[in-house]
Amino acid sequence: MGGSESIEQKAKAATQKLHTVAQEAYKSISTAVSNFAEERLKEGYLDNEPMLFSAGYTDECQVCHEEKPISDLLSLQNCGHLICPQCLLSHVHDDIHNIAKYPLKCPVLLTMHEMEPSDINKRPQSVKTKTKMKINGSADQDEKEEKLLLESVHEAKEANDRPRPPLLLLPPPPLLPLLPPPPLLPLLPPPPPPPPLLPPPPPPRVSSPVTAQKGKDDAKGERKYDVETEECKLVESSDHNNE
Repeated sequence: MGGSESIEQKAKAATQKLHTVAQEAYKSISTAVSNFAEERLKEGYLDNEPMLFSAGYTDECQVCHEEKPISDLLSLQNCGHLICPQCLLSHVHDDIHNIAKYPLKCPVLLTMHEMEPSDINKRPQSVKTKTKMKINGSADQDEKEEKLLLESVHEAKEANDRPRPPLLLLPPPPLLPLLPPPPLLPLLPPPPPPPPLLPPPPPPRVSSPVTAQKGKDDAKGERKYDVETEECKLVESSDHNNE
């Protein structure tokens, strides 16, 4: 008796601890989401969009498949499945011996792996209806796709089997007559070479008055330098005197 009571006490303590941790995780997630929504509202992205975590928004627990307010659902960190606290506590109570040794496993994944086709009849009526709707919807969609594919194949086959009109053989276009080539132009003589460029003649030399006077003096006589007077004197030549 003492051993069973201690196990039950441990299970209750673990369940309470897990519930507290789950509530704290949900609060942190809600705070982060609300901050993100406020930032999006400031940027103008959610003016006409519905608020995801507004009051009155409901979602489905993925274990019992019941519609509940999203504030009452818990999101698992590893897989992101939404589970109500009642289903999570029942799963923890059933798996209390493994939780002490191993981390908590997602009950949704365990249900998906352990479920067999015979277990579908054991589920609630809402779950069976939704599963049947999904199966029927996928089957109807497959039938529509198959019907469209067969119709397209049939139309393509009919188009290939239709008799094609005979090809009209048109006569070739007439050939244009060949024109004679144009006459050749006579060859012109080459142009004469340009005249050579000669430099202009030099301008005539004009004697200055000093040079002319000097020439006259030279014709009259000879200039000699006198050392005593330090002057240059003109000495008449003998030819000039004879004249």
